[in-house]
Amino acid sequence: MKIKVKDKLYPKDNNDYYPCLKWLISKRLVFFVVLIIGILSIYGIVYFHSLSVYQNSVTYPYNAVLLRFFSGNVRIKAKSGYVAYEGEVKKGKAEGEGTLYGKSGNRIYTGAFKNSMYSGEGTLFYENGQIQYKGEFKENEFCGIGDLYRENGSIEYKGGFYKGKKEGEGHLYNNRNHLVFTGNFLGDQVYYEELLEKSTEEIASMYSGAYTIYKDKDNVVVALEEISALYQGSQEASLENGWKVGEIYVCKDWISIGREEYSKIEELKKVLGNPVYEGNTYLTTTEAVCLEYTNRAGITILKPAIIKKEPLYQEVVQVAGLETDYMVYLYTYEYGGLFYSFYCQSRDGEFAMYRIEKAEVKRE
Repeated sequence: MKIKVKDKLYPKDNNDYYPCLKWLISKRLVFFVVLIIGILSIYGIVYFHSLSVYQNSVTYPYNAVLLRFFSGNVRIKAKSGYVAYEGEVKKGKAEGEGTLYGKSGNRIYTGAFKNSMYSGEGTLFYENGQIQYKGEFKENEFCGIGDLYRENGSIEYKGGFYKGKKEGEGHLYNNRNHLVFTGNFLGDQVYYEELLEKSTEEIASMYSGAYTIYKDKDNVVVALEEISALYQGSQEASLENGWKVGEIYVCKDWISIGREEYSKIEELKKVLGNPVYEGNTYLTTTEAVCLEYTNRAGITILKPAIIKKEPLYQEVVQVAGLETDYMVYLYTYEYGGLFYSFYCQSRDGEFAMYRIEKAEVKRE
């Protein structure tokens, strides 16, 4: 004889009961009652504890089990015992407004979180308490519009960011809080290509930092010292009347291409392909001046050339002579309608500086 499923739920003999005074209580009933009470107790603990968290922030160790079950305001202790986070959480993860602290109690970050990462508006701090960055974040990186500060408190940059680097329109400042450049940025540096074909008046409207003018018998070289760049023009075109800039010299030993940084010729070959020119060349006045600035910046891949200089008046220098037998190894690549020329000590290796110009005006 088969027993129906519902018959299995009912007690069959005395062994299926607990005696209690004059009554017999089903063991199955007791089991289900205890189970329900347990579930309700756990739910009640989590629910009422969550309510207390919303009203009064409580403290948990980082690995507390209850931290995974509720949302609200909470303090979270790091493994070593200090309060590492204070603010909103959602199912155990920082979500909403909160503050992250260091071991010494210093603020690391305060602002919006998403999935336990800086996302939204926030402020990042140096260890000394100075603001490092204030603005928009995405997945722990500067992304959007923000202000970047130096550790001494001076403003460095205001403008766009992408994945932690300066990108888009922005304003660059020196360590005295003076505006030195307004324009576009890419890969954490000035987008130097933007300066090509600009008139001297247009560049003057973009660059307001320190500069020095170098003159020889044929050319005028303008050093934009606070953005590590130079451009040249002919003596036939006066500074007052202006001229259009055909070449930009960058006094840096790295370049940003497609948001990636490169400092070696071998790396550049993989991105830019084969050079359209390579070989030894003698330095021009402009190249010698640029090389001097690279050495001032601590870039010693190429030693400075000997330049005989005579100050004319404030910010203007007469170049009276130049080391004529100084030779470097040059690589020129075509990329995006431009020529990029890199100055090296010898074949391959690292470069000390580079030049950008329109492809149609390449010099032989």
